[in-house]
Amino acid sequence: MQTNTIFGFMFLAFIFIVFYTFYFVFVAKMHHSLQHINTFYFDEKNTFSNKISIVVAFKNEEKNLTQLLQSIENQSVSKSLFDVILINDHSSDKSVEIVEKYIALSKLTIFLIPAIGMGKKQAISQAIANSKNQIILCTDADCIVTKHWVKTWLHFFEDPKIKLGFGLVAFKDEKTFFSSLNTIEFASLVGSGAATWALGMPTMCNGANLAYRKTTFEEVNGFEDINNQPSGDDELLMHKI
Repeated sequence: MQTNTIFGFMFLAFIFIVFYTFYFVFVAKMHHSLQHINTFYFDEKNTFSNKISIVVAFKNEEKNLTQLLQSIENQSVSKSLFDVILINDHSSDKSVEIVEKYIALSKLTIFLIPAIGMGKKQAISQAIANSKNQIILCTDADCIVTKHWVKTWLHFFEDPKIKLGFGLVAFKDEKTFFSSLNTIEFASLVGSGAATWALGMPTMCNGANLAYRKTTFEEVNGFEDINNQPSGDDELLMHKI
């Protein structure tokens, strides 16, 4: 009986390895087939048919907000093409004070709004309701964005058929072996998400680099029916759309 159990586990392990190998090869091929449009970074075009609202819901992020806002300040496109909507989700630290000081010195158009409800999805919904721009670009308060971030998304949404898009998110400054392993694992998830998107059956995305049209958000009634989920401001919304 014990021998049969061991062989059973070995058989299941073999099946799992074979399945995972085929899946890995499939994902790798799909990811390789993606067209990486590097012209976004060198194109001198600065006229676009849309404008972007960068939406950030934050709570107790006093250590991170300045570096995020500074990276947004350094964007490669005109500041007239985007604004920033910060929703304070009931912070109890100095986050609001830090943002207010930054606004006083910044050339960015920044709206600081106190959250009415509770939770990230409620905060994002409130920000979208207050947005005057048609493209909603989401990130997290503990992120740093690259200088062509906004420009890339502006190019992307020049195609009127595009309703939603998601982009790369990566960890920064790995200092330990285990943090490096975590980065590799996270990269595999990002790659899998990109590969399944290329197949036309997206499985996952990340709200730290996610964009969609305001009209699209409204057409699916936003986070209605998924409000009771503790997360889902990214993947569940993607599946609704």
